[in-house]
Amino acid sequence: MQTILDFFINALQGKISKELIVFIVSLFPIVELRGGILAGYAIGVDLLPAFVIAFLGNIIPIPFILLLIRKIFELLKKTPMKNIVYKLEDKTMAKSDKIQKYGYWGLYIFVAIPLPGT
Repeated sequence: MQTILDFFINALQGKISKELIVFIVSLFPIVELRGGILAGYAIGVDLLPAFVIAFLGNIIPIPFILLLIRKIFELLKKTPMKNIVYKLEDKTMAKSDKIQKYGYWGLYIFVAIPLPGT
């Protein structure tokens, strides 16, 4: 993760504000909130503003993902990436029965516990 943060910081520092760097870093799924906070710390943003900015950057993509993921997948199925899309759909559907079985608590545990693949 440090290499990814270094890339963003080096590429963007001096071109945009420190706060916007934190926001952009926190938008990316691999580094997300933790990466945004670390990037903020590395470039000298105070902890509380870095947390708030990273939190907002981490939350903003969620409605778009929830509303548009099926349409995006349908478009990607028409490209050479179709095998990856089918694999992702199969993996998602394989876990969906566990989530539906436990309802709200299943979803909460699936999302709240930061395990790989969740």
